[in-house]
Amino acid sequence: MKRASVALRTIESYEWIAVKYLRPRLGDRKLASVRTMDLDALYAELHASGLSARTVRICHTVVRQSLEQARRWG
Repeated sequence: MKRASVALRTIESYEWIAVKYLRPRLGDRKLASVRTMDLDALYAELHASGLSARTVRICHTVVRQSLEQARRWG
């Protein structure tokens, strides 16, 4: 859905973040089972692994926007 409203490079960055950091940690989870505590733990794990605060923030952006789109779609 974001393809229509953001630059191609941004989409590529979001996809890379999803493949590299999010899918390996959340990909096997049912959406309804993901809780705030899980996301907090994910962000702490990413930060502890050496990722910059900016990269962790981008991970959060991708998760937040994905969850918001899922909510819209029901």
